Amino acid sequence: MTENQIYADFNTSGKLFATSSRDNRIYIYNTQKGRCTQKFTDKATMMKKTTCLRFCDNSQEVKKNETPMMILAKGTASGEIVLYNLNEQSGSTELAPGGSKTSVNAISFCRSTGLLYASYEKSDAFIRVWNLSDGSVSEEWTGGKKISLSQIDINKQGDMLLASKSSSIMLYDVSSKEVLKKF
Repeated sequence: MTENQIYADFNTSGKLFATSSRDNRIYIYNTQKGRCTQKFTDKATMMKKTTCLRFCDNSQEVKKNETPMMILAKGTASGEIVLYNLNEQSGSTELAPGGSKTSVNAISFCRSTGLLYASYEKSDAFIRVWNLSDGSVSEEWTGGKKISLSQIDINKQGDMLLASKSSSIMLYDVSSKEVLKKF
C-alpha cells in the first residue's frame, strides 16, 4: 500500500464504477452515461484513509419486484469498514472490530449469503466475516501466527475463498477454514 494509491471497483453488472481519490474522497460513476453520479466528500469520509474498495450488491440475484442491495464498502487504515448505502444516498455506517486497530487489506462480498469478508494487516483474526444485515461479526478466522493477506475473493456459493499473501495464493474451504490448495 502506497501513500498515493487510488482504489477502484466495478459493481457486479459493470454499470457502476467506484474510485477513491488521493485525499480519500469517494466517487461513483455510471459507466453507461460516462459521468459521476454520486460523491462522498464529507469530512468523516476524508478523514479515514482508504485501503480498499468493494461493491456489495446483489443486483443480479434479486427477484423482479425487490430492490437490490447496493452498498460500497471502504476499508480503512484504522481498521474500520465504512459502508455507503447507494440506494438511499445517505450517510455511512461503520463496522468497527473491537480490540486491535489494524489496517483492512482487502474486502470480498458473497452475494448469495450477504456476508462480507475482510482481511486485516498482521492481526490475530486475519479474516473477519461481517453480517451486513445487523453489522455483527459472524466469525473470525484465527491462526497460530499473525499473517497478512493482500487480496481475498469469495466464490458465488460462499464455500471457497481465494487469498494471496506475498508470493503465495491459497484456496480455502470456508466451512473448515482449511487450505485446500496452494498455488
